[in-house]
Amino acid sequence: AWIRCSQKIQSRFPALLSIAISGGVLLAQGPPVRYTMSYYAGGQSAAPSDTAALSGAYYTTTGSKGEIYVSPGNCVFRIAADGSISRYAGICTQNGKSDDGGPATEASLWLSGIATDPAGNLYILEWGYYRIRKVTPDGIISTIAGTGVNGCTGDGGLAVNAGFGKVYAIATDTKGTIYANCDNSVRKISPDGKITTFYVLNSGYITALACDQAGNVYVMADPSGESTFGIIHRVSPNGKDVVFGGGGYSHDDGIPALQSWIAASRMAIDASGNVYMVDGGDIHT
Repeated sequence: AWIRCSQKIQSRFPALLSIAISGGVLLAQGPPVRYTMSYYAGGQSAAPSDTAALSGAYYTTTGSKGEIYVSPGNCVFRIAADGSISRYAGICTQNGKSDDGGPATEASLWLSGIATDPAGNLYILEWGYYRIRKVTPDGIISTIAGTGVNGCTGDGGLAVNAGFGKVYAIATDTKGTIYANCDNSVRKISPDGKITTFYVLNSGYITALACDQAGNVYVMADPSGESTFGIIHRVSPNGKDVVFGGGGYSHDDGIPALQSWIAASRMAIDASGNVYMVDGGDIHT
């Protein structure tokens, strides 16, 4: 079930899969154990079709009108501000590849991440086809980056003509710029469609991306490549890299972020610049 958390969360969800911020409210997927919370969507009172749609929703993002987008893997559902649920993209029943220019609800997706921009567009990562797709507010899907060929190529040109690796991390900033991983690098797609390499991780792999209001990009990385611990890098708009969190050996609360042991897989940032992380069954900030 989707849980709406209206106060600071410091402890455990046993099966937490995803996290997002909407209007300053933390949204998490998983059954509640402690603290005062309320069901936002799904749960025991939900219709069977809604529960099935939200079960195992691993990818999450929010829109500018209070809507929430969730995906169990091959399709995307939209939860409107009034709580109604509808299928927004994908056919849900199979992986595959479909043509651009048609309704997103008829597309066959191989999905590995989602994000939105301030204009209301939804971006879908397809790691098996090395590309990024875009769903406009009128429901039409198109490819905006990647040719279907594996490889981080094409810097300086249009993203639609560039090669991409297996993409599984994406974020957008307030200007509509898109950041997505390409293997161990972060590529930047400007609003005019041009692509450049923004950041390169020296070792390990990238697990999540997020942007704050100031235009900084937060890169969650697993330097070991074994999903054992993580480091969060904060990269400024001019490319300056600062280690923001992780690298320590403690799981305790109330310690400096740089002394903390992080094994996180998802990340979100609120309007005040607070960073929330899914770390096993915990939410940390």
